[in-house]
Amino acid sequence: MAYPLPVAQGALVAKLEADAALMALVSGVYDQVPQGTPLPHLRMAEVTAVPQETSSHGGWRLRFELQATSRHGGKAECHAILARLHTLLQETDASVSGYTFIQSRVLGSRVAELRDGEHWRGTLEAEWLLQQSH
Repeated sequence: MAYPLPVAQGALVAKLEADAALMALVSGVYDQVPQGTPLPHLRMAEVTAVPQETSSHGGWRLRFELQATSRHGGKAECHAILARLHTLLQETDASVSGYTFIQSRVLGSRVAELRDGEHWRGTLEAEWLLQQSH
């Protein structure tokens, strides 16, 4: 069974970057944020892949943690970004090469002030279920 995270992460980033409303809220979607990137921005944080095999099908349960970082916009800016992510990722679909997309759902979100007292981070966790295409 092929390892799905690179292709699935690429599909997720493409889905997010194609949404004009989200891109109006952030400076970009990053795997690793380049130094000097303007805030607010969105980054792929933790990603997890767990095999979900049945007697007849191979599949994967993928979890993505997305983090929005804000400074001057604070909690309100993070909440706006998380709300758009929720709309994009709750019970939606995506095209993931080599896989049949089964389900997408949001697992939860949170907003917290960072230790520096100047930045805020909004975090959303989403899950995708994929089945290996034959």
